[in-house]
Amino acid sequence: MNQKLKTKFGLRIKELRVSNKLTQEQLAELIGMERTNLTRIEAGKQFPSAENIEKFASVLNTQVDNLFNFGHLKKRQELIEEIIYILKAFDIEKVRFIHKSVTNLKNVK
Repeated sequence: MNQKLKTKFGLRIKELRVSNKLTQEQLAELIGMERTNLTRIEAGKQFPSAENIEKFASVLNTQVDNLFNFGHLKKRQELIEEIIYILKAFDIEKVRFIHKSVTNLKNVK
């Protein structure tokens, strides 16, 4: 199996687990697996069975396809390049608006 997929899937599971305020031990118990297996999944070293993928979705209150929603996990440079690509298609007014918004964001702490 593709290592990149395993890594992104593991990060997504961890993200959803934390947002559901669950510890690894709690989630593992709800899924019916050993905590060490969950640790390996979150680290991208192991991929769960189809059955456990369905259990993850159920316990984490989401759809199976949402477990594979990795778009926001892109690296910084990938995101910057994507933003630049999108900006090139905008008219000057949209670019000015975004410039003002980004300039204001740099003052947010």
